[in-house]
Amino acid sequence: MRRLNSLGGKGPWLFAAPWIAWAAVRALGLDLGHPLVALMSLTPYVAATSWLPFMVAAARLDRRAALASGAAMLVLAALVLPRAMGEPSTGYGERIVVMTSNLYVGRADPRAVLAIADREGVDVLSLQELTESARAGLRRAGLERRFPVVVGPRTGESGVFARRGLRNDVRVLAVHPPPPISRSAARTWTATLDGLPSARGRVLHVIAGDFNATLDQRAFRRVLDRGYEDAAAATGNGLKPTWPVGRLRPPVTIDHVLADERLGIARSAVHEVRGSDHRAIVAELILP
Repeated sequence: MRRLNSLGGKGPWLFAAPWIAWAAVRALGLDLGHPLVALMSLTPYVAATSWLPFMVAAARLDRRAALASGAAMLVLAALVLPRAMGEPSTGYGERIVVMTSNLYVGRADPRAVLAIADREGVDVLSLQELTESARAGLRRAGLERRFPVVVGPRTGESGVFARRGLRNDVRVLAVHPPPPISRSAARTWTATLDGLPSARGRVLHVIAGDFNATLDQRAFRRVLDRGYEDAAAATGNGLKPTWPVGRLRPPVTIDHVLADERLGIARSAVHEVRGSDHRAIVAELILP
């Protein structure tokens, strides 16, 4: 506060400037490259502290600074809070339960992964960072007995497995782009997200995986704009962080199940997975 006093009338404005700028970048979708695209994942934390500049301006009786910082606070709240206020869909129809889990380069306990799948009645399992040793461990734990249908690739670091064959008009995809932590990685990340299929066709798409993206990043919101809903946000769980687990970093929500907007979303859940630095996401979807 002494430092603010030493700045005179500019103090409240200088203190509020980061929150005001952040609100503008987030609201206008100006995170067009590194490092802004990565920083935007911290928006919920910025929103949670946005009352500070408003209180400072009010205490200094700076009406204009209070109005500007108050507007930034309201904008951030309007952008962040809805994902914790969603309501599950109700209705009749065939249901499928989809689960996504990043195995932390194969370190996750395969029995823990399958135990969650059993408890939740999972029909389709999307796995990322699926190493050969992890595949072997999952086979020993009973993966093929529970999920005999391979929906996704048989090789590579991702796989999609199902208890039974899916309807011909349903496709479940796994996704795991690199995190946008450098200029080149951000370009690859953006290109991967831009290359995901639109949900506005004859096929009902579900995309489940570690997107390395949050709802506060423009490239991820463009995916939603192509006809998807985020299952966790749609059911009020959109602010539950999924990564990292067990590290001294601000946790963020980068794992998602995206459902074609023509599907209902009956529920979602977030589970810790023993041995992994990611939490798993489970979503129950209602087919039309």
